[in-house]
Amino acid sequence: MEGSLRIIRFEGRPFWQARVYDKRKRGFVTRSLKTTDVGEAQAKAIQFWSEVNPRIQADLPVAAGTVEETIENYIAAQTKRVEAKLILPGALRDMRAQLKPVLIYCNLKGLKQITDVKAYSFNDFIEWRRHDSMLITTGKAGVMKPLSLNKAVRELRAFWKWVQQQRLASFDIAVMEQRLRHEQVKGVNLVIPDKHWTLIERELVRVAFKAVPTKKTQPIHMYYRRLFYYLVMVLAVTGMRPQEATHLIKWKDFSLKKKDPKKQDQFVSACVIDLINPDGKGSRKIVSHAGQMIQQFRKYANNWRQENGFHSIKPTDLIFAYPRTNDAYPYSQLGLTFRQTLSHIGLAGKGYTLRSLRATYITEQLSKGVSPYLLSKNTGHSIEVMKKHYEDLGIEDIADALL
Repeated sequence: MEGSLRIIRFEGRPFWQARVYDKRKRGFVTRSLKTTDVGEAQAKAIQFWSEVNPRIQADLPVAAGTVEETIENYIAAQTKRVEAKLILPGALRDMRAQLKPVLIYCNLKGLKQITDVKAYSFNDFIEWRRHDSMLITTGKAGVMKPLSLNKAVRELRAFWKWVQQQRLASFDIAVMEQRLRHEQVKGVNLVIPDKHWTLIERELVRVAFKAVPTKKTQPIHMYYRRLFYYLVMVLAVTGMRPQEATHLIKWKDFSLKKKDPKKQDQFVSACVIDLINPDGKGSRKIVSHAGQMIQQFRKYANNWRQENGFHSIKPTDLIFAYPRTNDAYPYSQLGLTFRQTLSHIGLAGKGYTLRSLRATYITEQLSKGVSPYLLSKNTGHSIEVMKKHYEDLGIEDIADALL
């Protein structure tokens, strides 16, 4: 009978043994009970059976152990990746820090064995992590910030994905990153006037290129600040949607429009970006003056990668990607950085968002007399939507275009 338990003692061996039959494997799972006492052996054998039988019934490896052991095995696997220089030590520290609360949560829920975890076991994790976990982990009550909460969820899901890959579970857990609040003015991405854009650009330069007092001084933090600067600059001169720039364009999609052969070392601004959306929507060739900024960022990124032990840029890498994984930075993080920039220079609450750069670019081009048809081809807008931007033109702009 599958899952049946036997307690035996082999000749020449002092300890009792527990054996559970696995019909699918057509063999016994045996464990030494490390005792010669019959009563103690029976108690240990029943405990062994209660652990191993659910795994047999679920057709999972019998080696699946406790949640704590599984987390330790996951950390050990990630340590090997650090040794192979696939990820940086800082990523491993983050994993450890984020998985400690996971273990606490499992203990609170009585999830001792990995087989105790069900698809719904983490349904309360987000609320617990947001409101209750900080009192346990830091000794002070507080509410976890949305970005930190989503980071905790990402680490949990990465761990569980590994659990599935090891065939220790055959299901996904019902916990997802939370949608963060929208930008300050919902549905409105106001055009940024020149005087405010000057302040924004100056602040971005200060943070990206100069030493600023902050706790985040690791190389990866410095890289993000420089990346964010170039991303904003490229958005300002291309009119791309933020997610197009971060999730779609790769180094192979970028090419210079023209280059003076006599000036090989000089950066050229005119370029073409071949934006390809796998879904087809919005795919187009973008002509802009972003060439110089993208080349400068490429030079910086390659030097940074070399100094910090990363592979050189590949043609298939995303331009504005997280260098450790080549994944796009989430828009929520980029939007928060932009809001923090605005807040630091006194422009919070003005209705400016990263998407304002697109509206500003279109409005500026229309004010210069660029054909709405050509502009729609370059930005991926429909003519109908493009016409709405005329409402943002001032009387001076209209006069300059028509008189």
